[in-house]
Amino acid sequence: MSPPSTILIDSGRYPRGNIMGDKARATNDHFVPQMYLRRWAVPRSGRGGHQLIAAPADNPRSEFPASTRNIGSEKGFYWGTTPEGVEHHHTEKFLSIIESEATTAFRALLDKDEGSPAADALPRPWPPRPAHRLAMSWWIAAQILRTPRQRERLWNLDGSPLDPPRSIASANHHIRYIAENVAPLAATIYRRAWGVGYSTPCLLTSDAPVQIMNAQDDSDQLRAASYWDIYLPLDPHRYLLIPIQRPQARDLTIDHKIDPNGAPITIPLNETVMETAHRHIFWHPDHDPRPRLDLDQVLAIRQQRPAAGGSQSTFSYATLHPDAGIERRWLHRHVPDHASSEHPGTERTTTDPTATAETMLNRLNTDIQRYRNTGRT
Repeated sequence: MSPPSTILIDSGRYPRGNIMGDKARATNDHFVPQMYLRRWAVPRSGRGGHQLIAAPADNPRSEFPASTRNIGSEKGFYWGTTPEGVEHHHTEKFLSIIESEATTAFRALLDKDEGSPAADALPRPWPPRPAHRLAMSWWIAAQILRTPRQRERLWNLDGSPLDPPRSIASANHHIRYIAENVAPLAATIYRRAWGVGYSTPCLLTSDAPVQIMNAQDDSDQLRAASYWDIYLPLDPHRYLLIPIQRPQARDLTIDHKIDPNGAPITIPLNETVMETAHRHIFWHPDHDPRPRLDLDQVLAIRQQRPAAGGSQSTFSYATLHPDAGIERRWLHRHVPDHASSEHPGTERTTTDPTATAETMLNRLNTDIQRYRNTGRT
């Protein structure tokens, strides 16, 4: 699967231990692109650019305003060295090409009829056009691989006992990993069934925005991405969900729109975003998701992740008719928690919570066992 454009990334093994040069210290490399972060931001006059709200993932009640220029980035993050010791910035250039083409796809999917409150908030057409799907697949794949969270996972996978030093060119191993895996990962994402949805609860994002559910730290990210749910918040009220394939859920084996009725699956998805963030979570100044989250419980799970692993989730949802949609006005208006005649969905059906929990637990256990079986030779 060829990338949208081509640029050479030297992916050979490089020696560690070279001190970061002046060029690397001078660049502010975004591992979460500004074109994505701006969807959670409002424009500011002067040199402020676009501003969103950020908070440390370990202290989500201590929010602060942040410019998209200065968040989701790190000095010299994508600088590497050739086998001859020459510094290069090829990875940043390659990722910028992917971002440029994905920007067009994001706009086509999310910004059509932006000025019309009665227009559909969900993308039309859906499924997306092949060119937009291609650009989005490369962007999602790159976003999974490019983060500091992935760099630390690779470092720990090598058995290194300490955190990776930020002032040393430890990017080389990570750069090689991106170069070797981004194309097959993009191909996997491109071929899977995509679901797009509207969320009544406001959505969080983070400095690790793409979630491979139940497998964020899996040692084989390609295998995990081919099996588990993949979640990407697109803006404060829309999201992409690539669901796990189950024989009994045939409507999820093709591209679909997610029915917003029933229990909001985006509340546990928000909690997963907070649980797995590298350092920060982000939200729009007008769309604070925290009041509907159990922050103390998520923090407890987050703190236990290194020793006990993270939470595990499974989802069940219905699909909308292909011609159905949600009016764009609901991207800006917040509905009350109780059902009303103006709610974008319908009233929820009453079910036995104990029976539902047992069903979902059994389904999750089955999914985990199936995943383990896929790794056996």
